[in-house]
This record gives sequence, C-alpha cells and structure tokens, in this order.
Amino acid sequence: MIDFLLVIDKRARLSPSELEFMEGLGDLRHTRTDERSHHRAHHSRLWVWHSSVTPFTSIQQNLLCDGAGLDLYEGHALDHRGLPISSVGAYLSAAGGDVRGHFLHVRVDPTGTGRIVRSRLPVHQVYYAEDEGTAVASSRAMIAAAAAAGTTRLELDPEFVRSVVSMSIVGHYGTAFSHVRFLGVDESLSFGPEGLNVVASGPGFIVDPNLTEEYRRSPERYWDEATERLKASMKLLDLTDDELDCQLSGGKDSRLVLALLLATGRRDRITGVHTWGPNVSPEVRAARGVCEIVGLPHRNVDTTTVESDRDVPLADKLAAHLLTTEGEMSPLDLLPLDMTWRLQPDHRTLVTGQVAGLRDQAED
Repeated sequence: MIDFLLVIDKRARLSPSELEFMEGLGDLRHTRTDERSHHRAHHSRLWVWHSSVTPFTSIQQNLLCDGAGLDLYEGHALDHRGLPISSVGAYLSAAGGDVRGHFLHVRVDPTGTGRIVRSRLPVHQVYYAEDEGTAVASSRAMIAAAAAAGTTRLELDPEFVRSVVSMSIVGHYGTAFSHVRFLGVDESLSFGPEGLNVVASGPGFIVDPNLTEEYRRSPERYWDEATERLKASMKLLDLTDDELDCQLSGGKDSRLVLALLLATGRRDRITGVHTWGPNVSPEVRAARGVCEIVGLPHRNVDTTTVESDRDVPLADKLAAHLLTTEGEMSPLDLLPLDMTWRLQPDHRTLVTGQVAGLRDQAED
C-alpha cells in the first residue's frame, strides 16, 4: 500500500522544521510504514510511504527518480497485450497505448511542474488544499489537511459532517477536514510554481463514442468482446499467487466477479466465499444459494443479534470507523473494523465486486 504527499512551495524553500513535520505525517497512516522516500524537484517535493501489506508493491518497483524527473505509479492495470503492469517502468512503457484497469500516476518534471493522472473511473482518491504560500495533494485526506495547516490538530468541516448524517455525501467534493477537497472522477490535476490547476472534463468523461458505434453495429459482438475483456482482466490476479477469498453479497457485481474467476480456471485458488450480515438478510440467503449452485462452500459472519427482518442496526463501531476512513463511507464500510482483519490471513487476497469499498479492502 503506497501513500504520497506532494507539496508545492510557492514562497521559498521549506524550513528544516517544516520538512521534519512533513516527513512525520506518514505516521498518520493507519497501516505500518515499511519504506519511505523523499524527493525534490525545484519548488515541488514528494514524500512516499509504503506498507508491505500489498505483496506486489514497493518503493523500488513503483517510484522512479532520475534526471528526467519523478514518476510514482500504483494500480492494478493491464497493458495493451493484456499483461499485468507491476512496476512504474512497465506503466511508462505502456502509457502511450491502451492501459486498462485502475491506476494512479504522479509525474513531477525536473522543473517542478507536473500532473496527476488516474484511470477514467478511479479507485485511487486524491485530496488537495491550497493557500497563498503552499499547495498540497495527497492520497490521504488527513495527510493533506495536516500538511496544509502545518499541524495535526485538525479542524473538521461541519458541512461535510452534515452531509454524512443526511446521506448526501454522494457528489460531495468536500472532505471531513476544512479546506480539503477530493479530486472528482471528472477532474484532472496539474501543478506548477503558481500552485494547483484542477480542470473538469465535463459530463462526457465516461462516454466512449466508439463503443456506442460498436454496439449499434452488433450488440451480440459488443457483449462477446466485453466478456472477453472482463475475463482478460482476471490476469491482474497473477500479480500474486495468494489464495483468493471471495466476498459474495448475492448482488450482481460480486456474482459477476465470482463467475469470472470460475470461467478463467481459478477455482482451485478460491479458499473461501463469505458474506457478512444478519442470517435473515436476503443478501446472505442469495449468496448461500449461489454457492450451492456452483459447488463452493459458503460462510456467513453474523456479528449482530438480529432475529427479525425489521431489526437491522448500524455497526456498533461506526465512530471508530469514521476515524479510520477519515470520514468516507460506503455501505460496505459500515462493518466492525476488526472483521476484515479476521477474515484475511496472510497470503490471501480478498476479491470483491463492491467498488465503493475497495480502498478500505485494499488496506487490509
């Protein structure tokens, strides 16, 4: 798991005490830090922290620093040949072509200017803040907030808190911390000595006219090719030889992922299929039925005392969860915090169809 902090100093060089403070912000991460790195290109500085909980990432693999600038890559992507991209060098070689999957690329030119590039529908969040003297961007909202404020005594944003309570967080560009925003899926970010430049690409950012035309010509061929692309995407799992633990909700997303695993010959790697929630839940019942059909054992983790379909409380550790996720939630995130740790022993990868919860899943 890699986290980064990009600082653009619009005034002068950061003082030794400021540099020491920025370096220590890696301690705000909720996972241990096994590697750290710090680099400078004129007015821009990049800190990188790595945790070895993800077996196929490392600073050596994912960060390139030479006379041509700085390049940081993290992701789960395939090149145009359908091969997994496991290093920053492989990403740079493939970047001019068709890169599929989820990825993040931070590029800092020797002049200190640069950009942050993400996949079209990104899993990797980017948070940013800016004032007259400093601009910051980070993979962590809390790190961005502390770097911008110069202190770890952070001010919460009451507007964001109200959005969480009213469930209007979807489409909200604020964060739990005052003056910190996250980069929207329709936005791109570049930077230079004057600071950050955030540009919206407009509502058509996920529309591909070529795909529209392909579907118009032959819907059957369109879906056949889509199926083959999805099956090819399973090669991402070849980045590691971990056993696979499948999270199955009974919904269409997780069922599709499980079907793709089986269709691509990965049944032998599946060591568990699990659901969590009250035993009376329709999702638990549906997941159990799916497993019976495909011949896989199903396990449900019921941490509630629910006896009725009408009595489904929120997780009892919601407050601690809000701290861990820095205010970001999804339906899957409303779980006791220690559950995913119990379900995930070493050398096992959790496979899930729940996109909104992938960030938290990846950390565990």
